[in-house]
Amino acid sequence: MVSLKSAGLAIVLPCSFLLWCGAAEPHALPDDPQAVVVELDYRGGMIARQTEEPYLKILADGTVKLSAPYGGTKPLESKISAENLQALLTYILDEQKLGEFDSQAIANAIRAKAKGGPGGFKLSGAIISDAATTIVRVHADGKSYEAKYYALSMLANAHPDVPQLGQLRAVEKRLQLGAHIIHAGGIEGLNQRLEQVNAKLKAQYPDAAPLTAADLTSAQQTVDGGLRMHFRRHSTLPGGEKQGVNATLTAPADGEPEIQVLGFTARSLGRGTPLGRGTPRDRGTPLDRGQRID
Repeated sequence: MVSLKSAGLAIVLPCSFLLWCGAAEPHALPDDPQAVVVELDYRGGMIARQTEEPYLKILADGTVKLSAPYGGTKPLESKISAENLQALLTYILDEQKLGEFDSQAIANAIRAKAKGGPGGFKLSGAIISDAATTIVRVHADGKSYEAKYYALSMLANAHPDVPQLGQLRAVEKRLQLGAHIIHAGGIEGLNQRLEQVNAKLKAQYPDAAPLTAADLTSAQQTVDGGLRMHFRRHSTLPGGEKQGVNATLTAPADGEPEIQVLGFTARSLGRGTPLGRGTPRDRGTPLDRGQRID
């Protein structure tokens, strides 16, 4: 995690490609500064694409390009430092070992536990169909790597004992988080929106712990300049009861945002048990690795 101070307030952010999170082993980049180094994309699924541009591209000079492959959102561009790009490559190639990804070995491991059926793999008695394939590509050290898997998030959650699924899912979530922060307006924009959401949360649930950047699940700038954000935190109380907070923020290009907050426990919605006092649930994705700084 990284702690940043803004406007007199300390906020804690999970590591993403926007944030430097400690020393990184150097990886050789392409000579062309406009060459793609990291790419995240999705293919297939029920929603028709409106552009062939990948969802996310990071170039050798640190430029980050976000497209709108399914429409409705605003294409954006940002930039990260050379140090952050190296840290991201270290995370993807050295920690999560993308270069060793073996989709056939993963499929064999899953089939050994549950036979496949028409349209997809069997998952807890159901068949996964019409899901998208997650694709991550990296070009570094004079080599090109590609890892892709169908219905990645569902299968990674269903098969935590298949490590490579979890590793690819961790890379996907790291890249998604960086994209969400860019859509939120960068670190400063995210901090501003968190203050607004937490003010609403405190008004409705005074005992609830504030939401943090680690609870950000999506952020999208719309084509008309608006913004949609969603935060989600689930936790487990000492007795095993589940509780959680869901918050959405919808902001027009000009004007005040509309914020909705829903807190719940397993017994009731927002009643009976103070929120924010449980043990955070392990999301299974190491988004919070790295050096903590003030």
